[in-house]
Amino acid sequence: MIFDFTTLQNRRNRAAKKLADVMGPKDLLLVYAGEPIQRPGGLDQTYSYQPHPNYYWLSGRRRVSGVMTFSQSEGWQDYTKPHAPEETLWEGTTPDPQAGRDIAELATSLKSHQKIIPIGQVPAELFNHPKVASREERFNLQVKFEQARRIKDAAEIELIENIARIANRGYERIQAILKPGITEREIRIEYEAEIQRAGSLGIPYGTIVGTGSNAAILHAEPSSRMVAPDDLVLIDAGAEIHDYCVDITRVYPASGKFDSKRQAIYDTVKKAQAASIALMKPDVEWKDVHAASARVIAQGLRDLGILNCSADEALASGAVSVFFPHGVGHLVGLRVRDTGH
Repeated sequence: MIFDFTTLQNRRNRAAKKLADVMGPKDLLLVYAGEPIQRPGGLDQTYSYQPHPNYYWLSGRRRVSGVMTFSQSEGWQDYTKPHAPEETLWEGTTPDPQAGRDIAELATSLKSHQKIIPIGQVPAELFNHPKVASREERFNLQVKFEQARRIKDAAEIELIENIARIANRGYERIQAILKPGITEREIRIEYEAEIQRAGSLGIPYGTIVGTGSNAAILHAEPSSRMVAPDDLVLIDAGAEIHDYCVDITRVYPASGKFDSKRQAIYDTVKKAQAASIALMKPDVEWKDVHAASARVIAQGLRDLGILNCSADEALASGAVSVFFPHGVGHLVGLRVRDTGH
């Protein structure tokens, strides 16, 4: 567990305040951790287990089948599946000295409440339970819960900043080895090896590397394609520690220097980034952050003669989206796309 009890208790208190106006006195919230997902045809092989972020944020546990519950009468309760001896043999795990209540006791709590509101990685069979809340009620409660989770506490900020430093080590490594003749796959290997040497426990998503025309593919899978002397190389990669992560994109000239036209486009993107950062303040709508960035890009493309209409026309017609086909960004933190409600 990487978060101390006080940090977890503060999170639970913050969530409880958010939930107060959407939960009745006999309602029971259930936040599920989830189960490992079996690989197709893999028999006993599963994908690397990740607990649902809502559960992990509350509990600090990565325990399979865990459930956190909340009600006005019981407060927060932590239920975990008892440790089995074979887990030590196969996985090397040991019993958790701070394990919660036995998951078998959850049935009693379900009986004593009138309505159950499940969120997280919910077992499919639970949706057939006669007490389960409607889809709209579950959605409204999840929005409230995730509003509490969006606010990062000091422990989360410190962790994310450390992960960003780790990712930066990876990008420094790329700059050191990038040259014509290296392949996209070799760039990925060097990046991922460096961040893991620096402390990353994995990658939050498949590392994207595209050179030349591949750089225009938003989710380019690194291939054996070699970097040519005149190429631009795009890397979209992050780093991760226990599901907390960063997501960073960079573009480098293979020659080590942009030509004048590419430098002008690069500078336009940098201005768009600065315009977005300047708006990152409380009460600013995310769509306005994107709009500010899109306007800078549209004007830059107009100034370079790439667009033959005004910035206003490019925005109104959607022409700018040909060059800027995605959002300006997204929330990160606990998982690559953190809660956005």
